[in-house]
Amino acid sequence: MNGFDFKMWLEGNYGEALTPSTVYDFYYISTASQQGLVLGDFEKDYIRRTISHIKDVYLETLAAVVYRQVMKYVDRRRHDTRDGGASFKVSDLHDGSGESNLRNLNSAMKQTYRSDMDRRNDRWIFLTEHMHQLSRTRSVDSMVFHIDRINNAIHNTGKTIFDKIPNGEAIFRAFEDAHHAPTPEFFARKVSRDIREVFPPHSSFSSIRNASRSRRVH
Repeated sequence: MNGFDFKMWLEGNYGEALTPSTVYDFYYISTASQQGLVLGDFEKDYIRRTISHIKDVYLETLAAVVYRQVMKYVDRRRHDTRDGGASFKVSDLHDGSGESNLRNLNSAMKQTYRSDMDRRNDRWIFLTEHMHQLSRTRSVDSMVFHIDRINNAIHNTGKTIFDKIPNGEAIFRAFEDAHHAPTPEFFARKVSRDIREVFPPHSSFSSIRNASRSRRVH
């Protein structure tokens, strides 16, 4: 399955893939949860549900990408071996986003090598570690932390991961926007309308600029 076919398959098998809007929504709404705004029960619940939904979108999209990457290493025998085969149980791996599978994918990725068969796939391992931790938490602060780390992992790989994600080029531009920390008004033009209605970029929300700088992708 080539890169284009895989993107088509991913879009067809998952109801909602990772998009630029997901990235903008994440940085906008996570700032609202962390910058000290006075929030009512409705706003707090809205943030929790929105971040939980973003978490699910990230994990469903990236689990398929990571699984395919691990299987590529299996096909090319770029992994630790045991009894002539892979040191991990390949049959335990699949493209699902459940906690146990993400734990297995993370463990398997830690036993793979880059093309020189000397260095580990450290950036992929960083990604799978935070994916697994994200799958285990329901805390808003913890979900925000691990999604932000995942964003860093994706951004720092350059084209390695972006080429494997639907809308990869557009998502890369969204990460670049987050890196340069544009104004709240800029983010407000990019986020989903319902989020903008709940959290308009009024003056008390202006600290999104400083908050996003503290968490921005590098």
